[in-house]
Amino acid sequence: MDKNELFQRLDFIKNDTIEKSISFYVSVRKGEVLLFNIKDKDLPELRDAFVEYLTDNVISHINYNVEKYSNTSARENAFYWYDLKDKFTDEMDLLGKIVGQVNPQLFSTSKHQIEKITGLYIKIKGATDEQIVTLYKSITIADKTFVNTSPWYRGVIDDQFERQTKNMLRITAGAQMLRVGEEIILLDMKKLERSLNLDAILKKESEQYVEKVKALKLIENTTCLSEACKKPSLSKKLIHALTEGQVIKKGLTTDDIIKFASKNQKLKFKFNKGGTKLRIDSKAAAERFIKLMDDDYLLSALTNEEYDSIDKNHLE
Repeated sequence: MDKNELFQRLDFIKNDTIEKSISFYVSVRKGEVLLFNIKDKDLPELRDAFVEYLTDNVISHINYNVEKYSNTSARENAFYWYDLKDKFTDEMDLLGKIVGQVNPQLFSTSKHQIEKITGLYIKIKGATDEQIVTLYKSITIADKTFVNTSPWYRGVIDDQFERQTKNMLRITAGAQMLRVGEEIILLDMKKLERSLNLDAILKKESEQYVEKVKALKLIENTTCLSEACKKPSLSKKLIHALTEGQVIKKGLTTDDIIKFASKNQKLKFKFNKGGTKLRIDSKAAAERFIKLMDDDYLLSALTNEEYDSIDKNHLE
């Protein structure tokens, strides 16, 4: 999914002439979502709050790029398209599940506990089946009010109050990811990497790319490279290097890479006895190797200075 497609799919949100409905779902058990049946009179206010959230935090950011999650190094001014479609989490699947649900099971305080809610799912629908966006927000302790541990009171009449006896859920406009059609967009990548264990998914994905490095016969041992790829940013960088990096795209040989590394002593690479392979014996060396494969080490033709640069914007 690219930027234009994302904004096109969300165009109905900012269109005041299109009537929009909103519904809420919660998850209490893995793989299950329940309708959080809010009274009709309260829905318009919540709908407007989430429409405003999407407008201010997504739609208005026309300068943002949509980056592939699996190989991007961008950490700001970007939305992240989750391109690992065969590795959707339960939360991502549930975002799709609520789109076509008919007569869903209700969340009931007689059967379920507020404190067990782990995720909030929001569906905003326009006039057609194409005009649908679903949002996910993780629920934390801060979103719940526990009346058993701390007394809460509400006004019954002007000068009299009674204690609340049931726990409550606080709903505020916001989300960490959204789904349009079959596509997932991560809005808060850092938080999702922790809460949804995306780092483990990335680590597993990067293993096939470590094997590709092994096949190049460029390094002696891939153990430290595998260890380094436990860090999400390095997993992505290795995947980017082997899928979109210029070193691979331009067909540089193993000899070309070895010659470059041996000539640049500032890179501090070690070699085997024959000088035909790099010896990657630490996480730091593995990180330098990944940067090497992603062509981060640059020489300025103007100043003759060498740089370690992530951003490599081509001149037009």
